[in-house]
Amino acid sequence: MFLDLWKECMIGKSLYRSMHNVSLRGLCLDGRTIDLGAKNGKSSYYRYIKVQDITYVDYFEGGENVIKLDLERELPIENDSYDNVVLFNTLEHISNYQLVITESQRILRPSGKLYGVVPFLYPFHADPHDFFRFTHEGLEKVLSSASFDKIEITQIGIGSFTCAANLCSWAFKFKPLVFLIWFLAIQLDKMLNRVTSRNKSYYIALAFVATKF
Repeated sequence: MFLDLWKECMIGKSLYRSMHNVSLRGLCLDGRTIDLGAKNGKSSYYRYIKVQDITYVDYFEGGENVIKLDLERELPIENDSYDNVVLFNTLEHISNYQLVITESQRILRPSGKLYGVVPFLYPFHADPHDFFRFTHEGLEKVLSSASFDKIEITQIGIGSFTCAANLCSWAFKFKPLVFLIWFLAIQLDKMLNRVTSRNKSYYIALAFVATKF
């Protein structure tokens, strides 16, 4: 893991983005996939994911394999159209987040999967807005309310030191020093997590996978 984090750090990714990207290694999205937040195929996590057939969504403009959609509205997409829906770092930017979750369920084929990630302890980042932060309990309720099944929620960046490193390391410009801060923070949290479960209440983000009935 640390070799991958080193590579991500050297190209300027945050600890959050780096840990999320690395966690996706080996993920294969078979069948038809729509990414409701990527804008295009240049998102860094696509260096770790294998896809067969994918469509991207952008709020501002369309293009090759990119359709222009407003995620605050019902999607002009037929029922049961996709095998996978991707919502990485998107829900916090949608004021009507329950609608986009419900619409994701609608356009998925039976047994299709919704893959997503949302920040928790992360700075304000408007794109063009930034509305919410979700706990694991809140996220599970949102997904179950949209009739998703087999909901799996995983913490990214567990521990108070790791969260602090993610929030503060932007201030350091020397990337090897940034990586050293990351490494020490992760190691400290590994030790602290063995002593107290309270430290596990701190996390940078939540990743989730949910299946359509």
